[in-house]
Formats: sequence, structure tokens, C-alpha cells
Amino acid sequence: PDDVASIPDYLFSGASSLQSVSFHDGVRSIGKSTFSGCKNLRNLEIPQSVTTIGSYAFDGCSGLEGTLVLPSVMTFGDRSFGDCTSLTAVEMPAARGELAWRVFEGCSNLKKVFLGRFVTALHPMFQGCPVEYLKIEATTPPDTWVQYGYQVLDCNESGDYSATLEVPAGCKSQYLATNPWNHFKEIVEATASSVEYCEAPTIDYEDGKLTFRSSTPDAVCHYSISISDMCDEKIAVDGVVELSATYYIEAYASAPGYQNSAISSASLCWLGAEPDLTSISVVNDASPILVKSQQDLLLIEGAENLSNIEFYSTDGRYLGAEAIIGGCAAFRTSEPIVIVKAGKKSLKVKL
Repeated sequence: PDDVASIPDYLFSGASSLQSVSFHDGVRSIGKSTFSGCKNLRNLEIPQSVTTIGSYAFDGCSGLEGTLVLPSVMTFGDRSFGDCTSLTAVEMPAARGELAWRVFEGCSNLKKVFLGRFVTALHPMFQGCPVEYLKIEATTPPDTWVQYGYQVLDCNESGDYSATLEVPAGCKSQYLATNPWNHFKEIVEATASSVEYCEAPTIDYEDGKLTFRSSTPDAVCHYSISISDMCDEKIAVDGVVELSATYYIEAYASAPGYQNSAISSASLCWLGAEPDLTSISVVNDASPILVKSQQDLLLIEGAENLSNIEFYSTDGRYLGAEAIIGGCAAFRTSEPIVIVKAGKKSLKVKL
């Protein structure tokens, strides 16, 4: 049905006679083990709308052949495509952040891999794959993790890879200076890329409304909002639960002819807010504050002019403070996670 946004877990697991699958352009996620064991599945087109593929979603789909294109998938679960033994190449231009491990484990014919510019960390995800050529568009070498002795790719006893690594123009020296990227057989630089990315959207708040804008023509902004107080079946040990009235917001932009943008993120809370338990609204004369993160920069908007905003590391170290001038303040830091304190309100923000 056209109104289905998520394909449920285990829906077609073990359907060995299934040969072809098509999705409408409103599907956002494919669940855990949804098509696992569909060994005769051969035709698979993932639409632009899909951004998440769950663990073991296509595990054991040995009939999938040739090049697998995942145009907008950002996150993968463990072994999303494990033992897809007929795949020869995979393209993941929208993959971002820290990628799960064993995603393509056992894809015994996978030789070419393309990763986009938003990947920041890689777990071992290509064990048992004879990868010969890895192209990555990240200008900063992603962090890598060794788990149970496994590397990002299979390597020899000296830790050297037999694959060629292609990196963005002007970035070869950075990869040569970074372990384990400097263990590839050869590192080559790409020619100037013709791929264009959407501009990341701005996130603004005023009069009870969030506004998302991207400067790319015909861009559509996709957003997700989570609420820190949301939970299920928790136990109130002393009968008291402190509510933060905080919203965590992420957004990215897409447009015809462009790759998806980087993700913009923000946290929205109310200083001095006490949740109004009779309605959804959280106002009660509290002032809204919006905290936006852009790489190593934090932007704070909406707090009272000349009020002081303090910044701490997750281990309690004082990082500094900035005053709100003209309705905003900016703070630059190398910390991956920062505690922002405004009045009695504290926010944990990931950069």
C-alpha cells in the first residue's frame, strides 16, 4: 500500500520462491530480517525514499546479482546484506556516520565498493569479500574499528590490503598519513567530481513552528524529531520523573539530480519550562532555546540577551562560556559531545 512507510520485521523471511520486489517511493525503512533467506530474489530496486535498512534485512539473498545501488540509504544494521554471494559491486553514496559491522560479510564475489562523503567511521563490514577497488568520497579519513581481530577489509598477516583505494582529489596525503588507510596496495586520487550535493537545510524555530530551508532548487527537506522524555514501560523507583521538555531534530535535503545533503541537527528546549500535562503544548511563560550543531561549531539561539551559556565535556570538564549577543551565541569545540548549560537547563549535544 502507498501509505506504508516501514516494511515490518521478518515479513518475507524465508520466502525462498520470492523473485522480485518493488517498493513505492514513500517507504522510509526496511525492517530486521524482512527478506532474509529469500535466496531466489533477483530483482531489487531501492527507491530514493529508503534511508534505513535493518539488521539481516537481505541476509542470505544469494540470488541478488551485479551492482547494488542504495541511493539514499544512510544507516545499515549488522549483516544487512550478509552472504549475498552473487553481488559484484555496491554503491552507497548517502551512507553516513558510523557504519555497522558485518554489513556485507560473506559476499564472496563483491569486488567494487563506493562510499559517499558522509561516512565518519567504519566497523569491519566486508569480511570474506574479495574487494579489489574501494572508492570513498570522505575528505577526512574515516575512523576504523578492529573487532575480534577483523579489519575493515580482509588483510594479510602484516595488515596490508590487496585493494586499491580511490580518495577525493587533494586528499591522498591525509590517507597516506592515517592508519590503516596507508596499508592499501595503492591510493589514487579521483578526478574532479561531477556529483552535486544538496545544500544542508537550516533549522529555525519561531512562534511554535519549525522551519527547514535548503538553498538547492526544488529541494525537499526530510526531518525526524525525537523527544528525550519518551519511554515505554519504565519504572519510577521513587515515584518521581523529571521531564526535560527537549526535542532532538535532524533534517536533510534531497532534490532531483542531486545527492542527498549532509544532516543538520538541532535541539529545542524551553528554559524554565514545566510541561503542561493537560495539553501537548509546553509553554508556561518559558523561553524557547534552539541549539544547532555544524561540524565543530555550536550555535545557540533564542536565549535572553546577555545571558551566559556554559559548555562542558561529558566528563565534567569546563570548556568555556559565551554570552548571548543579538539573540545568538557561537562556540567552537573539538569535543564530539558537549553539555550545553543555559540557566538550570542542560542539554547533551552531539557534533
